[in-house]
Amino acid sequence: MRRPLFTGVREFLAQQARAGRDCRVVRGAEPEEALATEPALYTPAVHHVEGDRLQTRPVGFRASGGAARSGFRFFLDGVQYSHLIAYVDNAPLVYHLSAAAILQRDPDRRELRVWHWTGAQECILAPKAYVDCRLLEALGVPVEDTMDQTPDAPEEAVALRALAHSKSQRLRRHAEVGLIKQWQAAGEEGWLMVDGPLMLLPTLRARDHIVGVVKSFGAQFFAGAEQLLLLSLPEGHRTTAFQLPRGTRPMEGGGTEEARRWFSWYVRIRDAREREVDFGLLRVEIPPDPEILGAADEISRWLIAERAPLSTPDPRWGNLLYPIHACEQYLRSMLPERNRVHLHLR
Repeated sequence: MRRPLFTGVREFLAQQARAGRDCRVVRGAEPEEALATEPALYTPAVHHVEGDRLQTRPVGFRASGGAARSGFRFFLDGVQYSHLIAYVDNAPLVYHLSAAAILQRDPDRRELRVWHWTGAQECILAPKAYVDCRLLEALGVPVEDTMDQTPDAPEEAVALRALAHSKSQRLRRHAEVGLIKQWQAAGEEGWLMVDGPLMLLPTLRARDHIVGVVKSFGAQFFAGAEQLLLLSLPEGHRTTAFQLPRGTRPMEGGGTEEARRWFSWYVRIRDAREREVDFGLLRVEIPPDPEILGAADEISRWLIAERAPLSTPDPRWGNLLYPIHACEQYLRSMLPERNRVHLHLR
């Protein structure tokens, strides 16, 4: 079945070719999310808030009761998919698809159900300084400008493609922020688990019962002996908490000074013996509230309780908590077919 978005793109490319532009459909590109990225640099200058150095401690988890012993009731995840589909001269056109959802756990039946989801956002990402996107929009194709934060970006294909990937991430985060605002306004009881770092979300209040869970590690906050201590963290233990460096990463829409100082710690939810050093290792982010920090052991126990059931066959199962896995699976079931988008341009 032909999809209107791609019908519009095909007509646009034909019009541009007739106008003398070099238009090329790309059929063999990998999804942008699969592309290799530069390794993150070591980011020093954390501020310790439990003691004056990094230490480890048991969190007091007992393996009984499972998720029934968790205070988490809501679980948010977002997904994004972006795929290079064509060039107009050096300017890439990238297909984007994203959505976010919050699942809610029924406290009596222990089942997960959909609290709300954003619906799918489907559009073309393009640098409007180098592509006349008015023609695309006139053909009914929604377009997002990849140069909205870098208006002076050069007409260089690799750099413009990187801007498209960044724009795709921002669109997903925007969807997540919108859901968090709805959840805050609803005044729901229980805690919200967010897949990913909170420091990229600017709208949180200091006392919100929201926990960010980071399951992959780009930014490195410790080196040398402290990093060895962290990577040797036993199952059921956490590190002492620290505050993240100011300006570690750019924030969506800016943010306050307080918002750049989230409390954070690491917790090991599974036995990592004879595994990769980051197996079962999560980094936790909470709002900068001492009262919430006082519950760090309890929050860590909740996270360990959420490790069952296993998120198999996902290869990330060692670090992927089941409610987040369920949220991701729900979103993927709701989105249109996306793995063969180039076929729609034939």
